[in-house]
Amino acid sequence: MKKIVILFVLVFAMYHHTQIKAQTKLKTKNGLEYIVLTTKLGAKKGKIGDFAKINVTLKNYKDSLIFERLIEKEPIKDAQKGDITEIMQYMAEGDSILCIVSADTLFKNAPPQQRPAFFPTGTDMKYYLKMYSIKTMEEIKAAEEEKIKTIKLAETAKIKEYALKNKLQLMSTPSGLHYVITKKNPIGVQAKGVVNIAANYTGQLLNGIIFDTSIKEVAQKAGKFTEGRPYEPLKFTLGKGQVIKGWDEGLALLRTGEKAILLIPSYLAYGQTGAGKDIPANSILRFDVELTQVEIDATKKDEVKKEEPKKDIIKK
Repeated sequence: MKKIVILFVLVFAMYHHTQIKAQTKLKTKNGLEYIVLTTKLGAKKGKIGDFAKINVTLKNYKDSLIFERLIEKEPIKDAQKGDITEIMQYMAEGDSILCIVSADTLFKNAPPQQRPAFFPTGTDMKYYLKMYSIKTMEEIKAAEEEKIKTIKLAETAKIKEYALKNKLQLMSTPSGLHYVITKKNPIGVQAKGVVNIAANYTGQLLNGIIFDTSIKEVAQKAGKFTEGRPYEPLKFTLGKGQVIKGWDEGLALLRTGEKAILLIPSYLAYGQTGAGKDIPANSILRFDVELTQVEIDATKKDEVKKEEPKKDIIKK
């Protein structure tokens, strides 16, 4: 029993040593006042150029909650005077800090009507910040690449399953775009580089729901017809990022007069945000496209075809 009590005391002492609580007011170089509520000795500290995952809670002088937000990737920068984000370069992972800002100072130059009633004259604004993690740009890039790799594997499997079900003999590019050219035109003009093109299209989710089309009859049949909208080939500049990545890459594989089915993974489309109410987050998209026009110098029409990507082997 005595050994257990001694062990408990040692564990408590170690915890107390690493979890420091302080109520002394400190100041940043720009004069921002803060109190360290909890910190852990030896934890990774932020520096300018890093990115923080941090929770920010704002309360008024009555301790009433004004807002609370978890920020996944906030840059740690050398902020100007009065900017609350300056405090991040003074924090380490696991830190909890209270910043006290005079409401009068913040709203000094603001018209009276713009000053919130919950921050009356002579009161303070209380920012409670909890630092969860700090990462360098290299660490963030590595994590994002790993995430995309995982998504790519999962979505490639879904695309191949869809292809088998719909009897599509697909080809793929290194980026993960899958496609099949359904109508070929060897004498057509192929886009190369940054050129203006036009294309007809119908876009749908893998469940068959059409979300957009440039073809009037398709729109009417799908219940997507919009009165007054011009139904005609979409014109844009290829290779300029004016459309999703899957379009920039997919349309460049075609010649004028050719048609294709593009199966575009989410990371080459609208990713984790989706697009409006019709395209949910992380959606694989199918586009039936036809390249109708390429504005290209006549001297470039005979340039060599782009090498076709390696064909996927999908057994029926």
